[in-house]
Amino acid sequence: MSVLDSKIPEGPLKDKWTNHKNKINVINPSNKRLIDVIVVGTGLAGGAAAASLAELGYNVKSFCYQDSPRRAHSIAAQGGINAAKNYQGDGDSTYRLFYDTINPYTVGDYLASDIRTGAIPTNTPEFDEAEKAVTDQINHFINNKGTKPVDYFHRRLGKVMWDKVGMSRNPEGLKQAIEEIRQIRKDFWENVRVPGTADSMNPELEKAGRVADFLELGELFARDALAREESCGGHFREDHATEDGEAARDDANFAHVSAWEYKGDPSEAVLHIEPLVYENIELKARSYK
Repeated sequence: MSVLDSKIPEGPLKDKWTNHKNKINVINPSNKRLIDVIVVGTGLAGGAAAASLAELGYNVKSFCYQDSPRRAHSIAAQGGINAAKNYQGDGDSTYRLFYDTINPYTVGDYLASDIRTGAIPTNTPEFDEAEKAVTDQINHFINNKGTKPVDYFHRRLGKVMWDKVGMSRNPEGLKQAIEEIRQIRKDFWENVRVPGTADSMNPELEKAGRVADFLELGELFARDALAREESCGGHFREDHATEDGEAARDDANFAHVSAWEYKGDPSEAVLHIEPLVYENIELKARSYK
């Protein structure tokens, strides 16, 4: 079975949601307090999700990486929580979008099997391994005798991403980007300098951790763009264009949802694919003319 599973209900499109609601699990209100829900992000989607889930009775923990929660707007808000909460003022209500978004029904079904799970234990080899990895990374940043600030590497990565992994891409540039990002990542771990201490609030230490992630994600973005032999939406491959310069899609080979599985190094990431099967609509090419 595929690692990816979108859990699309069976049956005709007009009956899918009704049939699904009749079959899914629900949670007794008295059991909701037994479940902790972590909401990452405090923008429009995260804020609304945290408030709604707390109102339903779940124990909600809301996280953001900024110094304070703030409003934002993204597709997570527009196509997800706005539609679920029927925010017609933003034009994102269920009357404008399909019934395939986050709903109180689906949240309950998703969490129903965890009512008796209890607290996740921390006395496991996996927890010890994760804790050690984080501690080792923090100690490396603080104790490394490098000469370059975090921003130096962040800007180098940003230029590579802008020039070669941006809206317009080609195979040669993407291959160059992968090699350049690997070199920047190597240089980062050898020569980064993080001032301050590990046991106090340290914005530079926080930034170093994020840039370390960006240096892995940047290579993964380039690999993903290189593997996708078509042009579609915000992904424009210069070698996949129509005669008049428009994006040339390849629905026969790329009508799927994909996700990369982390294996410890971007070069070892594994691609998983879930085909998209359209039963009720016909694929059409978008034109901006």
